[in-house]
Amino acid sequence: MKTRKPLSILLTLALVLGLLPWSVLPARADAPYDISRGPVIINSGNVSAWNGRTVTGSVNAIATAGAFSTVTADNQRGAIIVDGVSVSLTIRDLSVVAAVSEGNLAKVSPILLRNGARLDLTLEGANTLTACSGGAGIRVPAGCLLTVDGSGSLNATGGDDGVSKHEQRGGGAGIGTDDTASSNDNRVENGTIVINGGTITARGGSQTKTISGVTLSLGSAGIGGSANTVGGSVTINGGAVTATGGGGAAGIGGGFEGSAAVTITGGAVTATAGGGYSGGDMGAAIGCGY
Repeated sequence: MKTRKPLSILLTLALVLGLLPWSVLPARADAPYDISRGPVIINSGNVSAWNGRTVTGSVNAIATAGAFSTVTADNQRGAIIVDGVSVSLTIRDLSVVAAVSEGNLAKVSPILLRNGARLDLTLEGANTLTACSGGAGIRVPAGCLLTVDGSGSLNATGGDDGVSKHEQRGGGAGIGTDDTASSNDNRVENGTIVINGGTITARGGSQTKTISGVTLSLGSAGIGGSANTVGGSVTINGGAVTATGGGGAAGIGGGFEGSAAVTITGGAVTATAGGGYSGGDMGAAIGCGY
């Protein structure tokens, strides 16, 4: 009987561990994590286990699927969530594509920073991050810092907002702010983005509205802010960067009726403003939105 008890304990432990989500288990520094196993939430309880890890694999799912965790108000979701800590991650051939489900406006930012998080992101291989319902490809709100480097590429696309939304939100940035409920009376601030390397293509999302028979498109920057947001900064020190704004937004800088400081010290940069507001009015290619 005594020889069977240790075996019974080991079997029970194995069953219990098999039921635990991967993000709460100790992470091996030498083992890439496949995002198809489930979303990752990095916080003060597990940051040492995730620091320096590589995330790979692919997810292509509707916004309400289990591939995305909900961590904040406003039905906001993410596949990789960095919550209030500083961490270094590598993404290698990672593809996260979120799709809107019929009748559901769940907002997904594939990589989501919050509560003053700082993420040093290294790019390897070809990576794709596609948001939906006003999420950002990489969400960087006020108080958060994103630094990007590496030899790989990143295609980041902000999510469009559905016409059923009554607020003037204007989609999410490719890299930057999501479609916060910012307005002229309550300005939301942007975060801090530093690009040191990599080949980056970013496109801002938009919201299309019809007012008095006129169709308007207002949107977010490819890299920077969303509609009506202010402050924050984008610094490009290297890499090859191509950024396109949504309706009335800058390619790099502010969203529609928004602004963000932009500094470029190096790299190859191509920026295109988004048109489509009030019959074609555009923001600056680099600078403020319309």
